[in-house]
This record gives sequence, structure tokens and C-alpha cells, in this order.
Amino acid sequence: MAVPTTTPDTAPVPATVPGVVTITRTPRQLWLPLLILALIAVVRLPAWLQHSPDPAVAHQNATALRFWYLTVVPVYAIALCVNFLPTRIELGESALVLRRPLRRRRVLEWRHIQAILVDPRSSRRRVAVYGDDADGRRTLLPVPFSAVMLKDPDFEEKFHLIGQAWLARRGADWELLPPPSVRQGM
Repeated sequence: MAVPTTTPDTAPVPATVPGVVTITRTPRQLWLPLLILALIAVVRLPAWLQHSPDPAVAHQNATALRFWYLTVVPVYAIALCVNFLPTRIELGESALVLRRPLRRRRVLEWRHIQAILVDPRSSRRRVAVYGDDADGRRTLLPVPFSAVMLKDPDFEEKFHLIGQAWLARRGADWELLPPPSVRQGM
């Protein structure tokens, strides 16, 4: 399946786009970091726990184990807790609402959006929204995204749903503005 590089203008707009649609991360995207920590623990822990007759090796293993439990485990536990906080976007009647963990929600009104694209500059596939402000600011949506191990099988459908909601709700008075480089010279 080809990566869409333009706005979803070519997609047919449904007669009715559902009221408020919420898009969240997939369960695999939530649980994979926990599995990575478990894999590291399974691989490294037996080496650290083995007893060695050599006191230098025993001291080195004890130091590594102490470092693991005092630094890596707490930092990773905090990161996991943040990972499980809700990250979602809501396709409302008048705006696209971004809700990210530990950040304020951000509201992008449909009429101020100039384009919705799959971001070509990102290493993982993410949806980018371009606004009509002076610099044509790009906003990367927190979801949907698709990466090497964090594939979202419904990425294309979610991308087109966002695009169709924008086309249906941007209003009759919406107009395409020139690119930011042209607008700055105006």
C-alpha cells in the first residue's frame, strides 16, 4: 500500500461523518515497552545473580545489580506509567482536539487547517496537520502512528477518517491559502 503524500482530497467524503470520534494507541503500542524491560531483565539478571568465587567479579555483579535497581528500574517504571496515560485525538464537530499525557490539550479548529499529510520527515509514519498561521506550522498528531515494531494495522483507515472529517467539517467559507513562503512576502 502506497504512503499518501497529499491531502486526502481524493477520498470520497461520506454523507455523514460520525459526531465525535476518538482515536487512541493500539494495545501493542501500549504494552511493547513493558515487554522490552522484561526481556532485558530475563537476559541480564541471571548473569548478575550468579555467584563467583572471585571477589572482584562478585563485587562487579553486585554493583551492576545495585545500579539496575536504583536507576534503570525507577526511570523505566516512570516512563511506563507515562506511557499508560491516555494519548488520543478527538475529531469533534468544530475542532480536532489533541490530548497528550502530561501536556495541556490542544484544540485545532477545522477551518484553520490547511493540509493533513503523512509526515515525510519522520522516521515513523505519523499524521501531520498544517495550520493557516503565518509560518504554516506543522503539528504532529500523537496518534495514529506506525513504526517498525509498533505497527498500527489501521493506520491508513485512521488517516483517511481524519481527512474525511476535515473535508466535511472545515466549512463552506474555507479557502486554500498560498504556501507560507509566499504569504510572508505579501
